[in-house]
Amino acid sequence: MHVSYLTNHYLYWVDRFDHVLSIEECNNRAFMSFTDLAARESDQVLVTEYCQVEDRLIGFIEAVVEHADTALQNSFVRYSWFSAGAETSLPLFTPAQLAIHQDIATLDRGDENCLQLESKAQLRDFLQLGIRERLKVKLLIGEVYVETGFDMGLVVQNIREDNLLQLASRTGVHVLRKWEHSMWD
Repeated sequence: MHVSYLTNHYLYWVDRFDHVLSIEECNNRAFMSFTDLAARESDQVLVTEYCQVEDRLIGFIEAVVEHADTALQNSFVRYSWFSAGAETSLPLFTPAQLAIHQDIATLDRGDENCLQLESKAQLRDFLQLGIRERLKVKLLIGEVYVETGFDMGLVVQNIREDNLLQLASRTGVHVLRKWEHSMWD
């Protein structure tokens, strides 16, 4: 991939895997997303492995925050209903996360809330709900756009590619693809 040194309009797919998985590889994984833990929450090894992967993804976004808007003065979250999910009964959710999830569950699927982020703890709550596919989460961190996706993937835009690759390398995630599209409108 040609590395750009300019902030650009490309959209980047950031993932925990270092390549796009085949169907067979997906089928052979212990988990692809949080929903795979639903019937196996007593498997502490699996839950621990999941939490390590989730922490790596959140660590990447926290690195983006340190790079783009350390004080969160110009950072916003847009969030909308994504899934009710029985998995919210798992002990991996904080009371604050359950309150956010219950609040948004009363809205129509097409509705989207937007608020300015106030703290890194609040950022983490939204990120976990997004990575766990309970909410659709879109972040604007300074000028950098981050969106949670399916199977613990992330989409990032408006960041210098060299900085993105450096942050990804430092936090143990991978940039798998880039394409053109505008997301925060």
